[in-house]
Amino acid sequence: MKGAIAAYEALPNFKADNINHLLAAHGLMLADILTSAGQFRQTAVGIHKGGQVQHVAPPAHNVSGLMAELMQWLKQAKDHPLITSCVFHYEFEFIHPFADGNGRMGRLWQTLILSQWHPLFLSLPLESVIKDHQAQYYQALEQADEQGDSTVFIQFMLSTIAKTLAQNAPLNAPANAPLKTAIADITGLKTPDAILVLLRDKPQLTRQELAEMIGKDIRTIGRAISRLQQDNQLKRIGPDKTGYWEVQAP
Repeated sequence: MKGAIAAYEALPNFKADNINHLLAAHGLMLADILTSAGQFRQTAVGIHKGGQVQHVAPPAHNVSGLMAELMQWLKQAKDHPLITSCVFHYEFEFIHPFADGNGRMGRLWQTLILSQWHPLFLSLPLESVIKDHQAQYYQALEQADEQGDSTVFIQFMLSTIAKTLAQNAPLNAPANAPLKTAIADITGLKTPDAILVLLRDKPQLTRQELAEMIGKDIRTIGRAISRLQQDNQLKRIGPDKTGYWEVQAP
């Protein structure tokens, strides 16, 4: 607990794409628990559940290179920070770079990525909300591993972020309004249904933004929108650049 407090207090001083800052944060987080705190693991690790191996992490000698690649990807990422933070979190857990504390560090670093987009996240208890849904958190990671696709984990995390905002973000704070309309609970929804949910909250979303938030490519989004328009469930008002979407009543 003491180490976690120290790591979260130091969070504003870290840069998300700096690997040395990541190691320093792990050093703070695990200082009283792990002799190798602040260092990448030197041994093989696997995640076990019920006596069965659920995930075998990449070999230890690959960890430094994989983390360098992940940090480079983060530095160049063009997706919305909500999506980028979720993808980073999943890839971090897949690599499992430390001997211990990987879950805590993945959640800490997602908070850091989000806070560099909007400082409100420094004061939101995202970690606590994830802990309240810990079984679903690990299930989403397992499903993403099985499918070889992080979409299910992205959807879970977006839903958790939405719950955290709904429970803690001030309803009367204008500065937070973009956050409250940027995400909606789309967990488990098919692409057309997710599009309708998101556009009810924020009609100005573009196809690219929808693709990033749902975790699908833009062609899939385009096809789904076309079907929704043909079924008279969605209508475009105005031109592409300045118009908006209108979800039609069933």
